[in-house]
Amino acid sequence: PEQHTAQRHLTTVPQQALFLLNSTFAGEQARLLAARAGRDVTLLYRLALQRDPDARELELADRFLAALRPEAEAQTPPGVWSYGWGSPAAFNPFRYFSDETWQASSLPPDREAGAAKLTASGGIPGDDTAHAVIRRWTSPIDGAIEIRATLSQPFGPYEQRFHLSNGIRGRIVSSRQGVLGEWSIDPPKVEKFTNNETVKVETNLSLAVARGEIIDFIVDSRDDYESDSFTWAPVIRGGGQTWDARTDFAGPATRPLNSWEQLAQVLLLTNELMYVD
Repeated sequence: PEQHTAQRHLTTVPQQALFLLNSTFAGEQARLLAARAGRDVTLLYRLALQRDPDARELELADRFLAALRPEAEAQTPPGVWSYGWGSPAAFNPFRYFSDETWQASSLPPDREAGAAKLTASGGIPGDDTAHAVIRRWTSPIDGAIEIRATLSQPFGPYEQRFHLSNGIRGRIVSSRQGVLGEWSIDPPKVEKFTNNETVKVETNLSLAVARGEIIDFIVDSRDDYESDSFTWAPVIRGGGQTWDARTDFAGPATRPLNSWEQLAQVLLLTNELMYVD
């Protein structure tokens, strides 16, 4: 595939196929191409290859689509965890997932959310109480649950000496039952600023929930955003199931390509499109 030739075969080389089959960008372009074609094979060829398909290609496309149509045009079911900032009354989903972190923009601080971000084990709240970070769990069951979690904040010697943080506040809030618990962490009172200190508080709860009820784990900076990184990774058990914020943590779910989008991707894989001499 690295050599220049006056005419190329229509086949796809293995390296090219593997690269594009696993490419998020190629998948996005396949979705867009299929949407533009509107389930019209001829238009799909015109958009991708600037020509009409011949009789053999139309036959192959029909066979390809027929083989895939029995499979459900599957939509990835939403997960029980979601991530954002704001407040229970004004939840703003994080839009970017980068370096195993959910955040409001590609390069924080964000104009609105500030430094707010969430990781598998914790995060950093935004600038004030209106810009808290929220780890949201939507209950898939009816029944009793147990929440086991430890909220903690580290304080290094530098933060201690210069009082860079006034601590944080954590809350667990239900969309049906209101505030379930509230805990504050204050900076440690020490005389020698030589050791790292981590202040911890247990945030365990037992309650009954309804299917679809939202439980928000909210951390705010108490109006002082300096040095407020924290850890808080709740584990929820109920109905014989376990939801672990740390191990369940993931980026955005990718919906599988439907049959027409897969056909569009096939055309994007061809040498006829990839190599224009």
